[in-house]
Amino acid sequence: MKKSYIAGLLSIIAGGLGILGFLSVILFTVAGAGGMWGMFGGGMTMPSWFAGAVGGAIAGSIIAIIAGIPAIIGGLSAMRQKSWGLGLAGAICALFAAGSALGIAAIVLIVLGKNEFPKPVGTPPTPPTKT
Repeated sequence: MKKSYIAGLLSIIAGGLGILGFLSVILFTVAGAGGMWGMFGGGMTMPSWFAGAVGGAIAGSIIAIIAGIPAIIGGLSAMRQKSWGLGLAGAICALFAAGSALGIAAIVLIVLGKNEFPKPVGTPPTPPTKT
């Protein structure tokens, strides 16, 4: 298999995980806050850490979805070998969408597979190497 195809697949997986993470955090935050509201409405006070934890989870999930969408688009570009720059941008976004392992692997494979992409129009030919 080609490096660019595997890198694109990793970017798509990372982007999908980022989007699923966003949806699950929003769902559980809304459901959890609704369930805890009844508990706190009964005379209990909300712990001071609760608002910060919910805010941090929501902020992290927003970053994941903002990075997840370009990761999927860049991954598709890399799999189709259309644009190396877009594939690299998608791999970098995959780093922020779903953790470092998938993103780092995608970046490394995109960089190593740069010669699998067509050269842009107007690029001068590379001179022959001397042996």
